[in-house]
Amino acid sequence: MRISKLRYFFPLGLLISLLLDGIFSNLFAANFFQVNSSIESRLIVVWLVMALCFGEIDHPYLWSIIAGAIFDAYYTGIIGPMIMLLPLIVYLTLLMFRFFTPSFIVVLLICLIDITVITFLFYGIFSLISYTDAS
Repeated sequence: MRISKLRYFFPLGLLISLLLDGIFSNLFAANFFQVNSSIESRLIVVWLVMALCFGEIDHPYLWSIIAGAIFDAYYTGIIGPMIMLLPLIVYLTLLMFRFFTPSFIVVLLICLIDITVITFLFYGIFSLISYTDAS
């Protein structure tokens, strides 16, 4: 039985992508957040999707819950939204990946769908609790 190197590098990559989300948002705040547009860094979702599609991950739901808890505690201050959304994204990714032949373009499209879903749901959750609004 061969042990995958991703088993050891996956948590490290998850932590690095989690930190890079905040670093990019801080460094490029003037370019990311303007009057007419807002760009969010979702490297954690990209790392999860790429690792799920191209590697063998032990306990992906547990890792997504841990990453969601760290994201919520550090970036939003409200525990819950990413803890719920990241396992949902893992589920959707594994569900979509079953129906398609694995190729890099298909994984990029799945990644785009997952980023769109998580952004809309994240905004919806924060609208429900009156933490943000469109105006």
